[in-house]
Amino acid sequence: MRTFESKDMSKKPQLKEGEFHPDAWARFEKFIRDVAKAGPQHRKPKTKARKSPVQRTKSKQMPTKSRDWLEAECLRLARLVLGGKEIQRVTIRRLSPKGTGPNWKVADIIPQPTPFVSGEVRDALAYLTGTFALEDERVK
Repeated sequence: MRTFESKDMSKKPQLKEGEFHPDAWARFEKFIRDVAKAGPQHRKPKTKARKSPVQRTKSKQMPTKSRDWLEAECLRLARLVLGGKEIQRVTIRRLSPKGTGPNWKVADIIPQPTPFVSGEVRDALAYLTGTFALEDERVK
């Protein structure tokens, strides 16, 4: 039966604190060259195909609402804004967009509120223009 003596088997020389290996700088330069040669490590592309924002908007059509309904809903939301209690009427105007964008916008707020309140009201109503489309009013 063999017995082994407990000796430090490492071949590395023991360094004192603050000392470096004699070839440390050469090893560092080699490492930097190798990293530079390897180039950037990019993520692997996902295999799942994603729809572009244009394809997503084409696939879902906005629900259509009548002019009266949209104006009434705009008036309701406008009155909820701080300083919008005095608003009596909101009118909308049809747009002719290219593609599937909103086909209407707020034309007038009666009586005209202060510029600050008007901006707040229009911000509150921006949600509706992206959610509902104005239905076609032409007689068939």
